[in-house]
Amino acid sequence: MTPNAEEKTEGKQGANLYDLNAVTDFAMVSAFHASGLGLTHAAKLALELKWHLHEVSVGYIGRFKQMSLQLERPSLDHIGELKDDEDFYFRLHHEYRVQNVSGYDVGVARDDDIVIAVADQKYVFLHQIKPKLKHAPSPVCEISSDGELRPIYEMNDWEARQTEIEEIFTERLHNALGVVRINVSLAVRICLDRIHDLRMEKGGKAFMAWE
Repeated sequence: MTPNAEEKTEGKQGANLYDLNAVTDFAMVSAFHASGLGLTHAAKLALELKWHLHEVSVGYIGRFKQMSLQLERPSLDHIGELKDDEDFYFRLHHEYRVQNVSGYDVGVARDDDIVIAVADQKYVFLHQIKPKLKHAPSPVCEISSDGELRPIYEMNDWEARQTEIEEIFTERLHNALGVVRINVSLAVRICLDRIHDLRMEKGGKAFMAWE
């Protein structure tokens, strides 16, 4: 269930190289696992979330795309054109860290962060910390007793019973004994922060080229 490596090398010094989309995968799985889900369940939930959101880039999940819209254009000129690609957001994150640009705080949640809520270890919802529009968390899937994930759109008579099924999920959330909340946006940013700190400590061409 791990993402495909961009490059693999063999031998005792072998290593797998992953792109930033894979970093998003690893960050989400780690966050789900840390919340108490089994590793297999965490990996399956990350996979299902990718299907549910349709976009799981570092820029989107980490909310860097939203942050970039708040910066004045001259602040971005020296890191390249504003493009929807991973290289730009990797450079943007570096810029936030080394220049202490307003709008980025290490380890701090944002109002528009994407949050996953798991009620009674069974019902999974998607939400934001402070959504602009007041609406209930959106049902994503159900974790069955045998550990399988059943997406909400694959439930019996989904098209005819969509409203009813969503109401059932919402009722389960309101009456849950326990609800676990996982901030996947913050998890991605923390992962990038750790990579950044390691690279700055160890050095590397990626950062030397921007000095």
